[in-house]
Amino acid sequence: MKKWPLGKRSSPGKKCKLLRHVEDQLYDGVVVMDIDRLGRGENKDWALIKDTFLNSETVIITPSKIYDLELDNDDVSFDFMSIFARMEYKTIKRRMKQGKGAGAKKGMWTNGKPPFPYNYDKNTRSVLVDETKRSIFRAIVEKYLNGTNLGHIAIWLADNKIPTPYNIKPDGKNKGWSNITVQRLLASEIHMGYITYGKTRSKRGQVELVPEEERIKVMGTHEKLKTQEEHEAIMERLLKNRMLNPNSRRNIFPLSGLLY
Repeated sequence: MKKWPLGKRSSPGKKCKLLRHVEDQLYDGVVVMDIDRLGRGENKDWALIKDTFLNSETVIITPSKIYDLELDNDDVSFDFMSIFARMEYKTIKRRMKQGKGAGAKKGMWTNGKPPFPYNYDKNTRSVLVDETKRSIFRAIVEKYLNGTNLGHIAIWLADNKIPTPYNIKPDGKNKGWSNITVQRLLASEIHMGYITYGKTRSKRGQVELVPEEERIKVMGTHEKLKTQEEHEAIMERLLKNRMLNPNSRRNIFPLSGLLY
């Protein structure tokens, strides 16, 4: 018997793989603790789950009952349970969002993995500086403020075999440093001590930026790693570089190499 963990901790990838196997009629039945363990997503997700089990003639086996969706009573029961699961899912999401917002207002970190060189402390719900990376971050800031461009900083980090904080491939390998990675690191306000929550929101299936005045932004409880003056100088240079022609940023001009 093939076992698939379909509890609250199971990943969407495993559930999609299971549905593909059900669609290919590899199983006569799938065992779950309850119907709502199959999914808690959008209505379209429940419709996909139902159609997959129905079309493949695969039954759903729970400790209390075996559901055959070809039977009218079981079909109706499945629909009711999917509605309750959806309601529970939305309630959990709302409570989690409220909890994160309340934590952010207290200066606690609630946004997942913090940026380099911080680590998340689950006990205090704050971020602590990784002492092995503190000097690296300060070197990045100082190099940029002293005129080194983003690309050269990325090369310097790669040459020194410094792992990137983000952009990990599905196979677990590091993608390497890029201009964008360095830029995001330099522009982050968390290094000035701020906690910002609610930068984006989902609306009708689309992710959109939230106006700054609607975001939660407070001084956090973590250690600062750059000053206000350094941040302003960094942002001024980043803004200036955005307004320059890409060739100008690399000191390449129309007559480069022709005039001496």
